[in-house]
Amino acid sequence: MADYTYRLYNTADPEERLEDAIMWKALSDVHGKDIICLNHGDAPIPGTVFFGRALEKERLAGRVDALGLEPVRYWEDAAFLANCGRDFFFCDVDEARERVDELHAQGKEAFVKATRLKFHTSTVPVGTSLMDHFGDDWGYTFIDLPPCLMIQEAVPMAFEQRFLFVEGELITSSPVQYKLTPAARLEKGHFFRTPSSLQPEHRPDLDLTEFAREVGRNAGFAAVGIDCAINAETGQPLVIEYNPLQIGQMGLYACDPWALAEASKSPVFRNVLVPGERPEAAPEADDEWSEEEHAERVLGKIRELLPFRP
Repeated sequence: MADYTYRLYNTADPEERLEDAIMWKALSDVHGKDIICLNHGDAPIPGTVFFGRALEKERLAGRVDALGLEPVRYWEDAAFLANCGRDFFFCDVDEARERVDELHAQGKEAFVKATRLKFHTSTVPVGTSLMDHFGDDWGYTFIDLPPCLMIQEAVPMAFEQRFLFVEGELITSSPVQYKLTPAARLEKGHFFRTPSSLQPEHRPDLDLTEFAREVGRNAGFAAVGIDCAINAETGQPLVIEYNPLQIGQMGLYACDPWALAEASKSPVFRNVLVPGERPEAAPEADDEWSEEEHAERVLGKIRELLPFRP
């Protein structure tokens, strides 16, 4: 039985579909017979290391942690807090209102993000309140929860770049642009002003690799994706956020899938081991038959189905 599985993603998005196919190709090249491809919707196989996307029903059923998608609590990480380049607070909803008011008193917009992955983000301009943007639904969602909100100064960001780390080592990186895929032929030193920009700019001076490498060395996570950018007003580098490095779950842009596939052999990824006992493998077929033995086996099967008559 193979040690690894990769679940394909059923999507019509051209960039995601291409990334998915290339990632599976790279993993297959690296792991060979030790990885099994699952179709979209197939349940992860117990006792194997799972790569690929968690399904929405798995998220809703609380199975995300079982698939190794434990939240990366970067809002508590010293390396993030030292390099985020903006006022940043982690709090419950009551303190969140106070922090938003403090930022507004300094003439700063506030950006709000929930710690739960892909759950809620909003910008709170000066002259409005946090509850104006939450409304009744979001207000009741957060009102009884422990600290789960990140309140931060909204700063303009440009030239975003993604860096993937395993055990503190930079594995691969890419500029961030929504149409960018591993099939792109982007020259070194070219970056996009915004993720929606169509044309790259040759700005080697904005390469954030060394900045990100220092953050990654000090980040308290064994496998993590770190998104960085330039503060468009001050020109200073900053960390936007960290993401869980779940292979097949995050956007690659122009990252190198083969480098990531090689890194997937690290013991770090044993934290995505699907719980349960691995099913027994079917006995391997004997492929050392001679042509005569193979012909005799085929004829034997025919005789079983159709009694031989001379």
